[in-house]
Amino acid sequence: MTVEREGTAYHPHAGRLPTRPPPTQDEESLCSQWSAWGDDVRAATTGTRLHLSTTSPVTLVDVEVVVHDRTPVESNVLIPCRIGSSTPSGAVLRVDLSAPNSPKLLDTDNNGDPDAELPATQYDLTALTLEPTGKDGWVYAYELRLRLTADGRSRTQTVGTADNPLRTAFIDLDANPYTTYAWDPATAAWIPSS
Repeated sequence: MTVEREGTAYHPHAGRLPTRPPPTQDEESLCSQWSAWGDDVRAATTGTRLHLSTTSPVTLVDVEVVVHDRTPVESNVLIPCRIGSSTPSGAVLRVDLSAPNSPKLLDTDNNGDPDAELPATQYDLTALTLEPTGKDGWVYAYELRLRLTADGRSRTQTVGTADNPLRTAFIDLDANPYTTYAWDPATAAWIPSS
């Protein structure tokens, strides 16, 4: 299974700009290309989606959400990457990080309305978009454990781990002013970009 993360910006760990620059800082940089850097500096993505795809169909039986940590957003600091999101392919599964044991709602026809709920239903897929939700003003460190079956065999696919969790910040950009920063290679420093 292939997992690709999509986001619109990064919120730095504890609200402090990292000492390591991102891999590139230009208009064409995709947040998904920064995933390893974001993991290394413990930055949280905003506007996150996870796109899962397989080469052969599998059946999604259930998703367990394990939240390892939840901390308040420390300051109004963002590091933007290319803004914009793709249209989800396949079904969209919404998981609530603020209530990890709540039902996982599945939108099988991608029209914005949930059609089913895991684990009450099982869904055959080659592509799935996971959309986590949470409370504004919080950063979540979590992992997702997908229970799958393929060729009559059951297995668990983990996305994120306790040692290297996924990190997502839920920030209401309309409620507070945020300062965005870009890496300036000439001075080897972060500079305000807005």
